[in-house]
Amino acid sequence: MEYTNTHIAEVAQILRARFAELQNKAEILKAVELRALYAEIPTIAPEQRGSFGKEINALKQELEQLVASHQQQAAALPAIDVTAPFDSNVGVDNHPTLLTSDQGSQHPLMTELKIVLDIFYRMGFTAVESREIDDDYHMFEALNFPEGHPARDDYDTFMTVQKDKKGKPLIAPGLVKIQCEVHPWMTGYIVVTDHPYFAVTDLYGEYELSEVPPGTYQLKLWHESLGVQEKRIEIKAGGAQVVDFSFTPSAGVKK
Repeated sequence: MEYTNTHIAEVAQILRARFAELQNKAEILKAVELRALYAEIPTIAPEQRGSFGKEINALKQELEQLVASHQQQAAALPAIDVTAPFDSNVGVDNHPTLLTSDQGSQHPLMTELKIVLDIFYRMGFTAVESREIDDDYHMFEALNFPEGHPARDDYDTFMTVQKDKKGKPLIAPGLVKIQCEVHPWMTGYIVVTDHPYFAVTDLYGEYELSEVPPGTYQLKLWHESLGVQEKRIEIKAGGAQVVDFSFTPSAGVKK
């Protein structure tokens, strides 16, 4: 766009050049030169203020159109897969050559570990890799946490049916509560059973137990806030049975 006022034309040229260099194109609308032009209006002769102000507005509209056009072009660009080893828009001929494993180098920590191990080897020690040690002794007793210490409470509530050398059971069937010590609303539950006949209700509150042998059973339903209900049922060979439970939430319990 052509501007008749020389000063406005010079500012327009400066702002166009700056617009091309800006990463955030919208910042051009806050340019001090543009604000300075508006500040000059009171100093202009009354008969020239109209044309001067009209050209300043035209310059501002030009900059706004440049910003809007750039934003439309940016929105139209195809998405880039940030997980790819190169830009998806790069042609096949310009794909970078990937290094093979024999052209890489060791991580600094692995290099230091190798030096430390070499020192111990020369002292007569050996180094072995083992599974993660996560048992009662190594987690507590070896760290001076005796039986009955509060730090063992959460651990001791979830164990397996196996026993340790002392004959101590490692799981008792029942309810295990998991809760974050930092965020108390982050809570979960695990129900440990000593048989394979259990289910979790779906979105509609329905459940199914399959391949249950014939016999008489005590069917128990548990809910974290509504409690427990039990019904005695009898399963016959080749038959199916529908057993419904109904909970009524008490006052103050969220539905």
